[in-house]
Amino acid sequence: HYYNPLIIIAELFYRPGGLEEIIDTVREFCLRLEPDREAENDDSFWTKSNRRWGGIVIQFVVLLKGENGTLGDVLQMLNDRPALLQNARFFAGRLEVRRPDGGTELRAPRFQDLEWGASGIHDPADVENYAEFLRGLASSLCDNLEPADSKMADSILAGSQEMLSGFEITTRAHKITSKTTFRFSALKDNSEKSYVVSYMFNPDMVAAQSKVVSVLMFCQDWELKKHPNKHKRVWCLIDEATNLPLVKVDEQITWVRSYSILLIFYFQNFARWEKAFGKTALEVLLSEAEIILVMPATRNPKTLEMTSKMIGEEAV
Repeated sequence: HYYNPLIIIAELFYRPGGLEEIIDTVREFCLRLEPDREAENDDSFWTKSNRRWGGIVIQFVVLLKGENGTLGDVLQMLNDRPALLQNARFFAGRLEVRRPDGGTELRAPRFQDLEWGASGIHDPADVENYAEFLRGLASSLCDNLEPADSKMADSILAGSQEMLSGFEITTRAHKITSKTTFRFSALKDNSEKSYVVSYMFNPDMVAAQSKVVSVLMFCQDWELKKHPNKHKRVWCLIDEATNLPLVKVDEQITWVRSYSILLIFYFQNFARWEKAFGKTALEVLLSEAEIILVMPATRNPKTLEMTSKMIGEEAV
């Protein structure tokens, strides 16, 4: 099966009220590609800038290619600075083109003339607001990219490229995210059957594959939350969970229950979970989990101690 994560963004352009969701969806999407870092010396300015530029280019690619645009295309545009600048100028209304009479003019996209902008799906004011907003983003990108010796632009561009690393067009990740042959929402369509989604990857390729799994899980949650059949159960098996860059996992554990999404995490021990996601996430896991299964071979002292406390004293 194949799944292109950008389909959820492309479809918003054709959904009533979708223009109001695009920015928040792109922001959450980029958070999965570039999670917050907990290192004390980390400068959040660079992390947020990487997400911002990546989010802008994601919108460029979706507007240019629709549902055929991929994260591999986003990385390709980020890797090709002249092409990135040209597209930024186009969306900013700064691209100079030659007219048939030999003169030149500045050209900008007219979203009002596109299918999703002219079909009456959206309020014309929303279309204009989105166009104006994107022009502002594109203009900001132009201002940063046009100086040839801007070290700050070079740093952000490199960070944005790293954010999309793993989706290069030569990788398996790109291949399986290059098109869409199934939808997560279909898991809730049939009221008689229950489905299990399993996320498993090669432990020798964690760095390359974990980001892909994190993005796919975000798309899964996004689709399942939008489905009207909130009571249909879907089980989600997540192997080697502590190796994944899961974002807001403590919040996820809390809200998924109301959508009948049942998460089953597999990981080595409680200490690994706390190190990966924090003390709060561990507390939420222990308080919200319906079943906690500790295997006999467990040797981690903290896990054994916590398990002993949870069981309490029993007369045998």
